[in-house]
Amino acid sequence: MADNKRAASKRQRSKRDEVEATSFIRRLSRRSQGMPPELSDGLIDKIDARKLSKNSSTCEEFSCDGMVKTIRSLRRNDPLLDTTLTDRQVDLERLELNPNGRTQVVKGAISDVKFLPAANMKVIFVGDELGYLGLWNVDFEEENGDNGIYLYQPHQSKISGIVIEPFSMLKIFTSSYDQRIMLLDVEKEAFEEVYQDTYAIYSICHRVEDINCLYFGDEIGALKIFDVRASTLSSLWKLHEERINTIHCKPDDPNIVVTSSADRTFSVWDLRSISRDQPKSLTTIRHGGPIHSAYFSPFGSFLATTSSDNTIGIFGGENYEEKFLIHHNNLSGEYISTLRGIWGWDDSYVYIGKIQEKQKHKRKEKLKNDDKNGVDVISTVEKKIDDDKNGVDIISTVEKKVVRTLQSDYMHTVPYRLAAHPYMVGTLAGATGKGKVCMWVKAAADPES
Repeated sequence: MADNKRAASKRQRSKRDEVEATSFIRRLSRRSQGMPPELSDGLIDKIDARKLSKNSSTCEEFSCDGMVKTIRSLRRNDPLLDTTLTDRQVDLERLELNPNGRTQVVKGAISDVKFLPAANMKVIFVGDELGYLGLWNVDFEEENGDNGIYLYQPHQSKISGIVIEPFSMLKIFTSSYDQRIMLLDVEKEAFEEVYQDTYAIYSICHRVEDINCLYFGDEIGALKIFDVRASTLSSLWKLHEERINTIHCKPDDPNIVVTSSADRTFSVWDLRSISRDQPKSLTTIRHGGPIHSAYFSPFGSFLATTSSDNTIGIFGGENYEEKFLIHHNNLSGEYISTLRGIWGWDDSYVYIGKIQEKQKHKRKEKLKNDDKNGVDVISTVEKKIDDDKNGVDIISTVEKKVVRTLQSDYMHTVPYRLAAHPYMVGTLAGATGKGKVCMWVKAAADPES
């Protein structure tokens, strides 16, 4: 009898260990499976980004040495306390795609991209549709097979958001459709689950200057506040009829937030005065289609929205009720990512990915390609609009139109997700539906000018 109990206990422990191992982080490495790295079209520099070195990727041992070492090095060499921008104006004519600033970081479509808040360094975090979190140390000089790219899988489904502690970088939170919030704790050198919900989590942000207070939105339109220290939900409101795509705090007032939703509305809320039973917003405005994003400008004067009704909305005035709409193609066609316009370093410009004309019509023309004596319709269309490339449109809040488009022969896919470096004016990251990241920087001034 005792032997039977011991055997049963051993089987239970073995099964439990197997579940824990498979539910944690898995390494994405074709080399570990005895296969060559999978190359992606359009990559020129750093083509071996998929070759993750054993020194920098130790997910089999549930370690995160590469990410932790990178962040600790930044904290030693790049102190962040009291770092502020004194000059936020950007010279649009000097922005150019950095020839060395493009590579593949993850395999799936990128769903979020963030710069680490390092004053003098460029380090980018991305999350993808497969649950992988990637870090790219852009300025890293490759040595001993380590190329400065580190990849882990803290989630089993699409990563919906990345939140980074603004001043110490010791905590990086990720949310996912798998209903979980995970934490990369640099001090503990490990990922850990901090919260599991009953619904898919579609959006996340943190209270201004308080990383331990997380706001997140779920698939049924509820906004929840999670206290990290107490490990509990402190508030919950049902604010929308459908999922909340983005949440953003007003920079100068953490009690004012804006939510965007698939129910075609965005709303501005004062968290101090929301009734749980009948929440009332300061402002609610409806678009003609689902709203992919709504963000406050850096100084809080405006709100920018991106909607599938092919408009970018700029809202200002009291409670953001004054508006003007700009027509912009926001339909991604055959791609699974959605466009989201972001603010740069001041309240002057909104940046959003540009979809080239031939890509918009590619699927429709492909259906005609087999008709009418084999006429190559797609080739004809592409020749007519060959000069129209993917890129980044820049919208002026003063001129109320697109004033410049960032384009390059190296930009082969649409940058659906964008991030502005918080301390380097003119440094902009674009992430694509194919796992690639590219970066625009401020070109050096012409010494003769």
